[in-house]
Amino acid sequence: SMLRKLLMDGLVAAPGATRLKFKRPGRLVVSALRMLGAQTDGGAEVQDYLLRMGQHYFTWPTPDGYPDRSDAWLGNLMPRWLFAYALAHNNLNNTRIDLEGLLKPSQTQPAHNLLDTLSTLLLGAPLEEPRRHAVLEALQTTGMDSSATPSVLTAALLAAPDFQWY
Repeated sequence: SMLRKLLMDGLVAAPGATRLKFKRPGRLVVSALRMLGAQTDGGAEVQDYLLRMGQHYFTWPTPDGYPDRSDAWLGNLMPRWLFAYALAHNNLNNTRIDLEGLLKPSQTQPAHNLLDTLSTLLLGAPLEEPRRHAVLEALQTTGMDSSATPSVLTAALLAAPDFQWY
């Protein structure tokens, strides 16, 4: 229920907004790596995710370049979500994030402060109240190990519509 709230709410409303654009895969990957201060060589695994998302660099068959329209990229959500999970859990070879270091000031605080810290880091502001409450409630009902909470929240926020659109 937490992922449903984060990943699906807002997805329908965003395409109708005239000033929002869905991130192309390259922009999504680079923004996630930069926001989390990742150490990476941009090697084979990162390139593989770009390929799965449909934007492997220098392979577009025509000279007009990759589409800059949101509708061209809306059909590849699963690889985006898988990339978010792999990055947040340090499952990419030669790519590491120090989530513990990023969150050190909020590690000993309750989950709602951790969620606010992560959403501010990744989205620029805490989640709005109805969604924030739903995420915290879902965390409580899952009985998840608290040591897994930061990486799970990070993956969920990277995969959320708020991070996918700019």
